[in-house]
Amino acid sequence: MAGRREFFLGLNPVTGWGDARDATPHAQLLIAYLSAALDMPVQVVLQPDYDAAIAAMRDGLLDAAIFGEYAFQRARIEAGAEALAVPVAAGSDTEATYQSVIIAGAETAIHTLTDLRGQTVGFVDRGSTTGYLIPRRMLREAGVDPDTDITAVFLNAHRAVLDAVARGEVSVGALFWQEVQRVSTEEPERALRLRTVAVSPPIPKGPFAVRRGLERETRQRLLQALLRIHEDAPAAARLIAAQNTRWRPASSRNVTLKTVAALSGVSYGTVSRVINGRAHVAPETYTRVMSIVQDLGFRPNAAAVSLIAGQSDLVGFILPDTDDAFIARMIAGVQRALMGEGLHLVLCPTGGDRDEEAYYLGLLDDGRFGGLLLTEWSRETPLVNTLAAIGRPLVLLGTETGSGSVVSVVPDMRARVAAAVAHLHALGHARMAVIVAPEWAANAVQGLEDMGLTAASVHTATRETAPVVIRALLASDSPSTAPTALICEDERFALMALTVAHAHDLAVPTMLSVIALADSWIAQSALPPLTTVASPEDAFASHAVAALLTQMRAQEWNPVTLPQIAPRLISRASTAPPRNDA
Repeated sequence: MAGRREFFLGLNPVTGWGDARDATPHAQLLIAYLSAALDMPVQVVLQPDYDAAIAAMRDGLLDAAIFGEYAFQRARIEAGAEALAVPVAAGSDTEATYQSVIIAGAETAIHTLTDLRGQTVGFVDRGSTTGYLIPRRMLREAGVDPDTDITAVFLNAHRAVLDAVARGEVSVGALFWQEVQRVSTEEPERALRLRTVAVSPPIPKGPFAVRRGLERETRQRLLQALLRIHEDAPAAARLIAAQNTRWRPASSRNVTLKTVAALSGVSYGTVSRVINGRAHVAPETYTRVMSIVQDLGFRPNAAAVSLIAGQSDLVGFILPDTDDAFIARMIAGVQRALMGEGLHLVLCPTGGDRDEEAYYLGLLDDGRFGGLLLTEWSRETPLVNTLAAIGRPLVLLGTETGSGSVVSVVPDMRARVAAAVAHLHALGHARMAVIVAPEWAANAVQGLEDMGLTAASVHTATRETAPVVIRALLASDSPSTAPTALICEDERFALMALTVAHAHDLAVPTMLSVIALADSWIAQSALPPLTTVASPEDAFASHAVAALLTQMRAQEWNPVTLPQIAPRLISRASTAPPRNDA
């Protein structure tokens, strides 16, 4: 999607539009407003349901979409969606809520939820919070099994569910309460054909979400447009926000105890007692909370476990320094993942002092830290292996360890190298060199072999030796054998390559192409801006935190590779076809 000059917003009839024609006038106004705000053409794509919207964002076909809370949690996990803005009640900063309602035809004999046994029930969408998830919970609380006691049909819009009940096409329907309120106000005679069977507690509304990796400027422009849309384009706002609501910037939307509490209609403490198996929780409350836990796929986090285990909610991150580009990118992702679990990150810079490292390791041993993250610098520290062997929760980031007791999580350097080689091959490069730190050499070799190249193209370097290695490659006595492209471990090595190339009068990219296997504002600001292979740092950070939490919960960790999220190549001005005489 790099360099694309068009923005795709996915809207779903589930959000309230029973007929695509109803949305058309507002869609044109919304397109005009967002196109001006983003300074690029905008297309509004009507998705048939939440599953389609999630799949489209996962496949890179949508830049943004509006999800219900449950659908967003799926989109976050399956498609890397990130919350940009959330709706709040007008005139306050309180998150807007809505309610689920189960209705029946006024002519039917259905008055309570138990009367639904044997009935055909119209739902909105399997990904709809108010149109499926919450009604299922309400049925289970009433002793009705939503999987076996009813027949479910899906009508793909809240209005369509209400229409089907009003026409007698289904006896019962589940949708959001606001649609019933609208009909009661605008079509009172039609409302007389409906009977309210049950209404849920208030539920938080879902966010306006964007794809991971959306360009920073576009993201900022979009957020500002959402914050102003009710004042600048109130008619367009009708398509993406309910009346009496406004957008505000979103914070973390991970599934936490707070999320479960909001969707269950009980307190945070009650959810904690249910999850921790404590007594004094009414059976119906237990059923309600656990049904939400099951539907959201929520796993009790380390903070909840600590309530009964006396475990610290602090996670330490031992760093030899804060200049390492890879670790710097990890810190933000790790912090987001831990916050979603109710845990707090404590940075532990050592300045390369082993005594400082031993002090922080001691904090893990005596329980001051609930868990610990470490870098490659700590790989050979004997105390690390000792603590792991006696069951202290710790994870080594970015490098494999020879110890069977230490859990390590390693990013997919192999795939990034292969993606960079594929890009250079497409440009016509045949001679290229890969420059990485020693710990990445084996992965880089595998990436080259995947593309049919030999290990001879891989060169190892440290921060201190990288300029020497690069000069040796570029100062070859035989120009016909010198590389026409360099693949560098990160933007730090790539900037060194630009400097050495300039010193040798090698213009980039006409005489030498340079790729960095990581992306950041540094890569974007280089001269020329660097072509990069973006690494899924958030996925890596989440994986590392999951590995740590598994140990903190005293569960067995089975090391697996990172989720298969393909690296994304971002083509900028540092790569071009080689010269004819190269």
